[in-house]
Amino acid sequence: MFWDEIYSYLERNYDLDHVKKIYLNSDGGNWIKAGRKRIQGITHVLDGFHLEKYLQKLVSHKKKKDREPILEEFHEIIRRKTKADFREFVEKQKKEMPKWRNLQKVDEAAEYILSNWSAAKLRLKRKNGVVGSSTESHVSHILSERMSSRPMGWSRKNGRTKGVLL
Repeated sequence: MFWDEIYSYLERNYDLDHVKKIYLNSDGGNWIKAGRKRIQGITHVLDGFHLEKYLQKLVSHKKKKDREPILEEFHEIIRRKTKADFREFVEKQKKEMPKWRNLQKVDEAAEYILSNWSAAKLRLKRKNGVVGSSTESHVSHILSERMSSRPMGWSRKNGRTKGVLL
């Protein structure tokens, strides 16, 4: 039903016969990927926020100034190489990590990217990647605003959703 509503919105607001490409920008959640079945020709792309979040976990053993070249190498591997190349580079990074480092977190980060490999490749297909959305930063900003110094919540009032103090 959710994806039917999305498709109806797209039909009402766009001439889908003339739309060349629809990107489904997501964190790889199955409920989001289900949209591919409802909307023909949709291309699933891993959102940049989550891709970078998990890549950062793979380089967190390095000083901040030394991370950028390694991140760029990860980007190039995802963009142009194979899962085997990615795994090999992850293993190389793990060998450089201190003994106390929790390697399970590193393995989980690598597995996240590998389980969304095609969507990650599409994200980085072009040098500057696919244009994404600012959804994650907006969600984070709104939640941060509502949950920090002056906590607020949401309620229904007069048929509209309105923020109220808790």
